[in-house]
Amino acid sequence: MLQLEKVSVRFGGLTAVDEVTLQVGTGDVVGLVGANGAGKTTLFNAISGLVRPTSGSIRFNGADILHAPLHRRARLGIGRTFQIPQPMHELTVRQNLIVAQRFSTGKVDAAKIDEVLAFTGLAEKAERDAATELALTELKALEVAKALATQPKLLLLDEVLAGLETNGKRRFMQMLKGLHEAFAVGIVIIEHDIETISNLCPRVAVLNFGQLIAEGAPAQVFNDPAVIKSYTLEVTNLRAGYGAINVLWDVSLTVGQGQLTTIIGPNGAGKTTLLRAIMGLIPIGQGQVTLDGKVLNGMPTWEMSKVSMAMIPEGRMIFRAMSIEENLIVGAFAPQHRARVKDNLERAYTMFPKLRERRRQLAGSLSGGEAQMLAMARGLMSEPKLLIIDEPSLGLAPVVVNELFEILARLKAEGRTIILVEQNTERAVGVADHVYLMQGGKVILSQKASEVALDHLHDLYFAR
Repeated sequence: MLQLEKVSVRFGGLTAVDEVTLQVGTGDVVGLVGANGAGKTTLFNAISGLVRPTSGSIRFNGADILHAPLHRRARLGIGRTFQIPQPMHELTVRQNLIVAQRFSTGKVDAAKIDEVLAFTGLAEKAERDAATELALTELKALEVAKALATQPKLLLLDEVLAGLETNGKRRFMQMLKGLHEAFAVGIVIIEHDIETISNLCPRVAVLNFGQLIAEGAPAQVFNDPAVIKSYTLEVTNLRAGYGAINVLWDVSLTVGQGQLTTIIGPNGAGKTTLLRAIMGLIPIGQGQVTLDGKVLNGMPTWEMSKVSMAMIPEGRMIFRAMSIEENLIVGAFAPQHRARVKDNLERAYTMFPKLRERRRQLAGSLSGGEAQMLAMARGLMSEPKLLIIDEPSLGLAPVVVNELFEILARLKAEGRTIILVEQNTERAVGVADHVYLMQGGKVILSQKASEVALDHLHDLYFAR
């Protein structure tokens, strides 16, 4: 049905989609996954006609549609949804479907619209104002309903589950499972939750930096080393805060496997709040956090070690009345780590030799630099796949800061995945693979560390 042959999309010097070849047969259900910025939505835009590919071939049911306008593709049978619901204002739910159907088919089939409304659970809301009287789950359902009203042969679903609470997501999943058979439609779905994709899709395709790096059955694809390496942690459209005060506003970022990712920004930018939300220390109001495709929303902080995450908090938070060695052992308290305490103690003492010399000493007697080393060593005792470090150089002497960044470079060289929040922008950028700049609870810059111009970064940092 759909045939993509070496499709590329470039925006100036940026290649968003890079020679993607993919086929979707009649009735296929295909999951499209990849980290934020991998090119998934851009590929949807190329298929549906919102952007024109730079090169390659797109055929649909034998017809060459590479240069076909959006409305012609819709009439050929390509329907789609958008990540952010886009209801037509001052129109009812039913009228939204009528407009979508007329755009695609040139006529109105009232019976088909009633069928779609019933299937998507919107029949009772059919005469409500679509823009002002629907909850988020209903707005997401309206996106699907508008696409179905066009009577598609191929349906492109772009993150229709993103942002939904647990019950809403469960109901939506049930609807999606029945959609394929109820409307005899092929489906390509973009989704970050690997469990969801595995349940819905017999076949999965993975994009990374615009390239198709794997394709096949979910069990096969998600164990592919290239896929595992392509992304570790993903934060998508995250909102979080404290009580009625929201701090984070639609924050999205990706932390690659084996990379050191630095998050910088002025005081109050939301950096520590972001780390707390990732670690489950504060509730997530909207959005999603996934680690290797597993959704972490709602996971208690004490369960994070089971998914191989550890956080070294701002202020060290060592147990001052306990010895250095007792502090380290606490870092491996979870049952799955206890068997390797002896080996991990030896690794910690090898990396931080001063701690070996003083292992019987009370932690409360350590200097600031020594306490920071203890906090880092304790974080490593659980052998985390992802290490989160918050403001490690705060209040330390320059000579200790130098030692600290040498250790960070060594951890990076070992292939560890690290998120570093740090005020020392020059040192932080120097050790990083990727840099995010936050301000006012939003990400305002995302760039490879090698491409960061410090003068420009400081202009943004200080809002000059």
